[in-house]
This record gives sequence, C-alpha cells and structure tokens, in this order.
Amino acid sequence: MNSAKTIFVNVVMGLMPHFWHGTSKMDEAIDKNRSAQKLFGGGDTLQTFKSLHPALYEAALNNIKYYLFTGGGTVLKVIEEGDPMGLEIVKALIDNKANYFKRSQNN
Repeated sequence: MNSAKTIFVNVVMGLMPHFWHGTSKMDEAIDKNRSAQKLFGGGDTLQTFKSLHPALYEAALNNIKYYLFTGGGTVLKVIEEGDPMGLEIVKALIDNKANYFKRSQNN
C-alpha cells in the first residue's frame, strides 16, 4: 500500500462497532501514503472513518489527495472516468461555489 498510486476504500473491515481494529489500522496505513489518490466511498465507510479518526477525517476534507463520497457508486464512476473533477455533480458544486462568492462580493 505504501507505493500505491490510487487507493479505493468502499467497505469497513469487521463487524462494526465491535471489531473496528482492522478498519482503524487500514485508515492509518492509507494516510501514510502521501502521494496516492485516496477514494473513500459509501455512507457506512465515511461514518466509520469519521468516528474512528475524527481529526484525520477533518483533514481529509481539505486534502486534494482525498475524495470522500457518500455514495459508493459515485466512487466507482470516478474510477471509470479517471478523474473526480469530470463528474457533473462535482462540476455543479464548483460552479455553485464560484457563483456564491461572486454574489457575496457584489453585496
């Protein structure tokens, strides 16, 4: 995992919340790879990531190497397309952010 260029996580390891150790160690190992693009998908996956590593989760929200999707199927689409920035929903979010800042500067 240390030399991976892309890491895809779409599952928790073990019965949650009782057997969380494997998932926690996996998240820590993934974070140690600073150059890989990390794709986390699915509501259960993200909720577990957030509850086991809240500081890492918060840092991932602003890290361009992490892509966090509530829908596991969306991550599969990103892998198919090769780039999350090409997804229509991501383009819409970027456009919305730009429009928001334009409106707030005009007020």
